Amino acid sequence: MKKIIVVLLIAMLIFPYIYSSADEEKAKVVVTIYGMNGINKMEKSMNREKAMEMARELNDMHAKEIKEMLNEYGINVTNLFSIVFGFGNGIALYTADIAFFMLVYAMYGNVIVAIILTSVFAFITHLLPIRLFQPLALVGVKNGSITSIGLNGVNQTSQCILIGFVGVIINFVIPTETLPLFIAGYSMVVAVNPFS
Repeated sequence: MKKIIVVLLIAMLIFPYIYSSADEEKAKVVVTIYGMNGINKMEKSMNREKAMEMARELNDMHAKEIKEMLNEYGINVTNLFSIVFGFGNGIALYTADIAFFMLVYAMYGNVIVAIILTSVFAFITHLLPIRLFQPLALVGVKNGSITSIGLNGVNQTSQCILIGFVGVIINFVIPTETLPLFIAGYSMVVAVNPFS
């Protein structure tokens, strides 16, 4: 788990900036690395086309490394570093709900008991319907969809796992058939829901 966090942080904290100099044929590449030991800045002047190619390769390299590492842990990634939005009738299980489920399952070893108790716990946590940040969330919609636009292109799904989500999730759990859900924000990883 530490390896995942370290690689995600490294991937997030390397920002290549490419801007043209007075000469249109040349570009100045500035790479700033924000790390545990401070900020390192490297500059190099090169052909503009080469600089753009290098930036694309760097982005692809980080995306591939993160995807491969998450796949090793059984997480099927559909998108990385993406804008996420969607709405419909559905439910979002937040980090606290998932942690509660795991704790109850570890204590009792019974999935049915864990689901029943987590349902009650989730109802209580959803009394506050708005969330702005979630390290981990399971989201599922019916009569709607969730769209992510990121490094892997545009993906649309009805169920997903969001890792490192910052934005707004509004989910009202009311005693009717409809459970209105709205989501808009940014997520480091959008993965396939393994429970679907």
